[in-house]
Amino acid sequence: AMQLLRALEKTSEHVVKRRSVLPVLEGVCEMGDGKVVMQLLEMLKRNHIPLQEEELMALVALCGHEGQEDYMGLVLSEMRQVLYRVGPELSHSLKTWFASQNWSLHPAQISHAGVCSHCDSQLLSVHAAASSVRRIKMMMEQLMLEDLDGK
Repeated sequence: AMQLLRALEKTSEHVVKRRSVLPVLEGVCEMGDGKVVMQLLEMLKRNHIPLQEEELMALVALCGHEGQEDYMGLVLSEMRQVLYRVGPELSHSLKTWFASQNWSLHPAQISHAGVCSHCDSQLLSVHAAASSVRRIKMMMEQLMLEDLDGK
């Protein structure tokens, strides 16, 4: 499968798509082969395909294999960059993984005032200049027009 994906990536008439890579990524994660998983993630990045919840769930499955636990840092880092909200299935997978590592979990909520219910910390407010807001708005509009599954 990796050879086929590499060949697909090299041809100019074919574009590597999420739907081509995801089943391979899921299978390799289930096998616990972190080295090949990293090659697949690099392929996704080269083709400007952002990770989504399905890929992150596969990566959590990889971390469940003996000797692959260190990849959880990558999973959490990627999650922070691409997800605004964690879905129930991914949340369950993460809770299960952390429990298997004997970590204590403390669910928390952020109040409307920006205070964490677990540690009582106040989130910092971000104030952006009008020019920055316009630039972000333009970037978001461009992103919404992209065919994300087509990349």
